[in-house]
Amino acid sequence: MGFSNGGMMCYRLAAERSATFASVAAMSASIGGDPDPGDPSSAVHVNDPALYGADPVSILHVHGLADTHAPFSGGPMDRPGRTRADVPVVDELAMWAGHDGCDADRMWR
Repeated sequence: MGFSNGGMMCYRLAAERSATFASVAAMSASIGGDPDPGDPSSAVHVNDPALYGADPVSILHVHGLADTHAPFSGGPMDRPGRTRADVPVVDELAMWAGHDGCDADRMWR
């Protein structure tokens, strides 16, 4: 389980070390982003399990809708000196659901 950057590390471990971790939990974290906040549409999933041939990993994600450091809807961070733009939480979880063979439409129930 990890919070913020720790949650991002959990996603990395899930993608790169799926044989070791059966599940991860992330709170207020993103799976990846784009270093150019001027173009958030080009954000990439830097911890995409498909890049590493990962096995299915169960994901628990907890995120506040009003989070401004890792926005739920993605986009640039609000912290001075940071140039990161995050992927929307819905997109990152749909990517994991698809990778794990789950129905992405049911992940919110």
